[in-house]
Amino acid sequence: MGLNHAAGRLRRALGVNLRLRYTPMLRFVPDVAMRQSDRMNVLIRDAVRRDAERAAENAGTSGDRVPSEPSPDDAG
Repeated sequence: MGLNHAAGRLRRALGVNLRLRYTPMLRFVPDVAMRQSDRMNVLIRDAVRRDAERAAENAGTSGDRVPSEPSPDDAG
């Protein structure tokens, strides 16, 4: 990885600029947050689509009421 290759030079520059006698080792690791958030977006989109399909299927068999809405009889 390019940043890890340059870590020594970056470490030296940090030490000089911050006037540190001892500087910590630098190690760069890839950030997987974007990949994970993309995966979560796909999962959420698929779940919403499936819920909409089920609601449409149930609307055809049980009137116009969406399954997540309480019926007037449930208001007791």
